[in-house]
Amino acid sequence: MPEEETTADAVELDQRSLTGDDMPGSPSGLTCPDCGGALWETCQDHLLQYRCHVGHAFLAEVLLESQAEEIERSLWTLLRILKERMALAHHLANAERQQDSSVGAIRHFEAQAEQARRRAEMIRQVLLLGEVNPLSEPDMPKQTVDEQQDF
Repeated sequence: MPEEETTADAVELDQRSLTGDDMPGSPSGLTCPDCGGALWETCQDHLLQYRCHVGHAFLAEVLLESQAEEIERSLWTLLRILKERMALAHHLANAERQQDSSVGAIRHFEAQAEQARRRAEMIRQVLLLGEVNPLSEPDMPKQTVDEQQDF
């Protein structure tokens, strides 16, 4: 089996970045969207830049865009999970009904389904507003909410 070609990444090119002792700039309080590590902030030639200890580097605008994309991905994931939770709670309530369980057990699952539905609707409304991506058209969601979820 032939060996895969690899390219040198930033860590191989800059061993100082492994220790973090010689990181340029100051800690930003932000995290790297690629690895989750801390980002250091520098300003070179009037460009705000961020770099993590493993070498990922971002211009401020690119970092902002990356955060917007992560927000949208997270909201879609949350909406999916809430819809699944609602369906599961309904399923459990119906199972309790078929077993002639107590009204309290049935209401417990129905309440959980309703809570998930309300929360999903709130997230759906946020998605309808659209995430403002600094490098793209504002207020235009990449996917339509109605295509993804049916309530």
